Amino acid sequence: MRITELEDGGSEDFGGRELVPVKAKRALVGAGGRILFYPTLLYNVFRNKIEAEFRWWDEVDEFILLGAVPFPKDVPHLQQLGVQGVITLNEPYETLVPSSLYQTAFSIAIGIYPAYDAQATFS
Repeated sequence: MRITELEDGGSEDFGGRELVPVKAKRALVGAGGRILFYPTLLYNVFRNKIEAEFRWWDEVDEFILLGAVPFPKDVPHLQQLGVQGVITLNEPYETLVPSSLYQTAFSIAIGIYPAYDAQATFS
């Protein structure tokens, strides 16, 4: 398997014929991601409640927690843990806590860096 980067507006070329325009494919993948986000989030919340070994966050070292997207109810807990900043690498629709809640209510710095899924094609 190899990963092929495509130019914006390009298309996949298989033997001289265009199968799926890239913009249409990206739109379809993006819509699929949006549709699947909440069911998979619900599944993971349920799994977190019933499986003791499934943790929402893990401590990487004394200064870094790595984990899933926090909920608004988690922000006070993050402050109690001593978290001073949050970096989120999610698509915009996956960010469940407004920046103002981190910053104004709990004095936690927030960095939002949208990370879009499925930017490369696999062939």
